[in-house]
Amino acid sequence: MPYDDITLTREKLYEDVWTRPVTQVAKDIGISDVAVAKICRKLNVPVPARGYWARVAAGQPRKKPALPPASSTTPQSHRLRRWRAPVDPIEVKVAQQDAPAVTVPPSLESPHRLVRTSQAFLQRVAKEDDGRSRPKGQALNVSVSSTTLDRALRVVDALVKALEERGHGVEVREVNLPVREHHYGAPPPAPEPEWHTVAVVGETAVRFGLEEGYDTIELPPPPPTGARETRSWDLRRPVKERIPNGRLTLTILNSPGSERRTLSDTKGEPIEARLGSFILLVEAVAVAIREAEAKAVRRAEERRREEEEYREAQEHRRREEALVKDLDERLNLWLAAGRYRQLAEAIEAMPATDGEEERRASWLAWLRSYAERVERAVVHKLPDPERGPEPSWRY
Repeated sequence: MPYDDITLTREKLYEDVWTRPVTQVAKDIGISDVAVAKICRKLNVPVPARGYWARVAAGQPRKKPALPPASSTTPQSHRLRRWRAPVDPIEVKVAQQDAPAVTVPPSLESPHRLVRTSQAFLQRVAKEDDGRSRPKGQALNVSVSSTTLDRALRVVDALVKALEERGHGVEVREVNLPVREHHYGAPPPAPEPEWHTVAVVGETAVRFGLEEGYDTIELPPPPPTGARETRSWDLRRPVKERIPNGRLTLTILNSPGSERRTLSDTKGEPIEARLGSFILLVEAVAVAIREAEAKAVRRAEERRREEEEYREAQEHRRREEALVKDLDERLNLWLAAGRYRQLAEAIEAMPATDGEEERRASWLAWLRSYAERVERAVVHKLPDPERGPEPSWRY
């Protein structure tokens, strides 16, 4: 997702809200003025009262309060995420003067094999609630009513043949569309393959389809039943029905971005006269798809490199922390060994009691021996700074 992370400090926000109106500050940040006011309350930043900027514009002197000191519970900054438009959006441009001439015959003669197969399927498939037939198998993506089927097949037949004459392939293939994650954390359902009409431009697949539009009409409510209908849910409701209107629309289904690329019948020009423009649109979308895929590959490589750098930084930090911990342990041992020797010298300088000379000498010998072993542990298995210390070591 295209987001920017913004950090607003108390001092910067204080200067902004007392330099220009909050509405302008909110516009520059990219959030609402209500959100700016909430952030100011959170950071304990005073804001101008209502009418302050009008009095300033009228030349009336106004006093600017000082920024109050932050308490122990007052945060020093606020971090937010702001949506931004994608960088370098891909534009699909079509030069109409370069459109090839495509002629739609008055009758369907010698149809393309895909059109022939789809015709038999669409003629026998059941109609939907809106009166249109929708392919659900290995057929062209054509969704029209029975009265418009002949015209739609002639348009698709001319379009498929013109695409092949331009050197492009046309096929019906299975496409596994991505499934959005279900709400509330439930696992998404398994993707089901769908059959789509695909124009293969080079090695790029452009999915397209032809559908008939519809008009929504409101039928009068059914006559009353004679029963006393006093409650709102007992009243008869108008019935809305969708009626195919005969207007055809060619749609590209996988254009980069969220915008759908369409070409429809108009009052002055039917879709039959604009098939050449649609072919140019298919070719332009294929170029845009390749550019989008190249950008996605570059972004994926950048993310992989960033993740690798992050892992290396984390590993360096972990190794550095382990080296410092190992250093502290060795320093403590070295200091302890020095104190042990000082203790031995201090005890040796003290006068001995009767009968304790032999035991004192034995204990001092052990103490000096132990101090020597502790000193040897200081330099025992010194770690490699490039690899860090071993998982554990003991003296």
